Amino acid sequence: EVQALVTPTYFPIPRRVANGIEYNRLLLIVAVLEKRLRLKLGGFDIYANTIGGFKTEDRSMDSALSMAIVSSVLDKNIPEKTVIMGEVGLGGELRPTIGVERKIKQGERLGFKTFVVSSFFKSRVNGKGINIIYASDIEEAKNLIF
Repeated sequence: EVQALVTPTYFPIPRRVANGIEYNRLLLIVAVLEKRLRLKLGGFDIYANTIGGFKTEDRSMDSALSMAIVSSVLDKNIPEKTVIMGEVGLGGELRPTIGVERKIKQGERLGFKTFVVSSFFKSRVNGKGINIIYASDIEEAKNLIF
């Protein structure tokens, strides 16, 4: 699980804090969100955290981190039992990552019902009793989730 908190800054330079996530990856995701979703994040501190001290370099967490930040900015929750996975490119595109099918099956076993994945998997991944949402980029993912 990835969480993000976006709050107005009271410092000349906004703080960026990453626990369990690569710091430079957080900076890259913030830059992509500013450019591709036109979010104005320069006046905000951003705190990103993985639950339970879990450390990851898995690029499939990019889209989850992106949507956690968007969720905090919009002050809207990501729907419960939702998994978001996919690498985010500099153009904001959702790229396929390795092991999506396995991760969906694992998520199903854990009780998750909705999965947001790259549209690359549209003809490759499906499931019964679950909702798979295909998105080509972070803007489409944002619109489908919120």
